[in-house]
Amino acid sequence: MRVPILMSEVKTMKERKLEISLMSVIACAMVVFIHCSSEPVTLLERPSAAYAFVFVPWRFSGMAVYAFVFLAGLRYFISGESERSAGKYYLSRLKRVILPYVFWAVLYYVYFSAHGYYSFDFPDMLRGILVGDISAQFYFVVMITQFYLLAPVIGKLVRRTSPAIVLPVSLAVMLALREGFPDIVSLIFHGAGFPYTDRMFFSYLFFYLAGCYAGLYYEKFKAALMRAKAAVLIMALVCAAADGALSVLHFTGVRTFSWLEHVHVLYCMVGMAALLIVCLTVTEKVKSPRLGEFVKISDAASFYVFLSHILPIYTINYMMLVWGTEGLLKRCALRLVFTYFVSFALSVSYVNIKRAVMRMLSGHEKSRIADRK
Repeated sequence: MRVPILMSEVKTMKERKLEISLMSVIACAMVVFIHCSSEPVTLLERPSAAYAFVFVPWRFSGMAVYAFVFLAGLRYFISGESERSAGKYYLSRLKRVILPYVFWAVLYYVYFSAHGYYSFDFPDMLRGILVGDISAQFYFVVMITQFYLLAPVIGKLVRRTSPAIVLPVSLAVMLALREGFPDIVSLIFHGAGFPYTDRMFFSYLFFYLAGCYAGLYYEKFKAALMRAKAAVLIMALVCAAADGALSVLHFTGVRTFSWLEHVHVLYCMVGMAALLIVCLTVTEKVKSPRLGEFVKISDAASFYVFLSHILPIYTINYMMLVWGTEGLLKRCALRLVFTYFVSFALSVSYVNIKRAVMRMLSGHEKSRIADRK
């Protein structure tokens, strides 16, 4: 996912990489797919061919969150943000991420309250904003904000250390804390539960640090990735096959694998590398200005798609209820088409309007300066 950049700010940023924008848009589309397909994944008979047909791409799309975290670390360096003061960086995150998130969180809370999902309660809304559970996608903003707060410190660490040392250690720490942190909390606080491990920064630490190192040495990283592309793509196919097959067996109750999430993390690691290779190949071979502009504007709109796409899902669900639409797969297909079209169309329109207003304001400011002279 890409936090949008105003045209007036582009001059202060390094050139954006089209392949990174394409990867961001694909990851955003994966998130929308996850939420649109949750109904058939939950309700289809298990085991069945129909369940596997929806569940496998749903499971594969789980890579999107890790991809977002990786791209956040990568962009911290290639965008030039790591060279800014901590104060300016925090202010940019506040304006581009936190304030839009708070706006949409309040909007969702009001919407859900108005439709009877729960009674409006201001303290409860504040709690929901802080923990990110007002809507399904919001936990990510709470988690990535922790990385934003730590970014200046992590940036110094990355510049002074070797990825060969830091990345294996961070992977071990991430896997250990993801499973063990609730037990640590329970031990310290005498049996207290902790259901928020999925939104703690350490649950994604390896991916953010990997992104930081990739951004710091981006050209070398990109060249090495393309040299190894055949091996990476084969590994990605093997890991995807293993994750898909084992996950189907596990979630249909045929057999249980206690180490399945480790397989899924491995798939996400290799799958992200394969996805970046595909994006690099596409952007290098398809020299189309229209494609470039489409990818860039979709990228700029993707954060708004991420925040808003649940509302179109609720809208089409209500419409299908009124129409009497039956069939889980048919409902899923309609939900996907409607949600992709509405969320991307409205978000892209908003970005275009916002840019036009900024250009107009910038032109007025230049005119005032010229008049003073």
